[in-house]
Amino acid sequence: MYHNILIQKDYPDYSKIKKIVKLLLEFIETDSIYFSRHLEGEVNIGIITVVVSEDNQDSYDDIYDHARKIFKSHPEFSFRVYSADWVLMQLNEGNTFFIMHCSEHELVYSVDESSSVISLKKFDAKWLIKKSEKRFRLYFNESDIIGRDVRFHLGCENHLMAAYMMHEQLCSLFVSSSWFLTGNAVAHDDIGKLQEDLSKFSNILGKTFDTDKEEEWIVLEQLVDARSAIRWNSEIEPISKESLKVASAKVDWARMEVRKIFRQSVARSKERLGIPIDEAEFLDESMELFLKENGNDIAKNKKS
Repeated sequence: MYHNILIQKDYPDYSKIKKIVKLLLEFIETDSIYFSRHLEGEVNIGIITVVVSEDNQDSYDDIYDHARKIFKSHPEFSFRVYSADWVLMQLNEGNTFFIMHCSEHELVYSVDESSSVISLKKFDAKWLIKKSEKRFRLYFNESDIIGRDVRFHLGCENHLMAAYMMHEQLCSLFVSSSWFLTGNAVAHDDIGKLQEDLSKFSNILGKTFDTDKEEEWIVLEQLVDARSAIRWNSEIEPISKESLKVASAKVDWARMEVRKIFRQSVARSKERLGIPIDEAEFLDESMELFLKENGNDIAKNKKS
């Protein structure tokens, strides 16, 4: 049965959403479908999240392939496909993607009234947010640990290893952001592919390296090449100091943006869960990040 915006014909994207839902129901045995807006604007119309039936006879790979073919002709939507078990497991881990995008407020289709509908009221709201922040810190701290290796190799002027570790640091940041932006911490180790996948859910992170600019594309390629050289002993061109400077600036920028976007996801999740948003908390967070990123410069200025 159809819900919410699909029964509101004056909704701006009513016809497009109804069309894609009908297509999905023709090819995929579905329990429920959700439509939601992106955390950031201007990516596309929004996200369609499909929760497949437990009785589905097809493998997940086949189901995802069906969906991919459908959405290839409908780039105005980003999409995700998950089982109900996965959604509930991730909610219990505090994954803000499902809090933001898969509540009764975003439901546009369900197979019946009683099942297939995720009710956030069944969860302890404050507990969910604590779980989310704890899990994010685990992902985010991994990139900081890798950053220590970057500084070591830069100090030794080992440009190849420094470039490789910057690749790994960006990879860690992209994977951590994919967890709350797409619903799954994507297990991919090529930052070019990770950035491409994230571009369907984040204009900001999807443009970490602007591939329309040759100088940025070259640096991205050099980081990917460094990965090939270290892992598979591939022959590559030497990594320049200039490329390392650009890559280092990208890492610093990505760290700030990933953290900022996560805080935005927490704010929207709190709104969904009915938790008051403490503006002071965000001011403290911003100041903490500013001091972490600029503390050395501040100390130098005080001494001078």
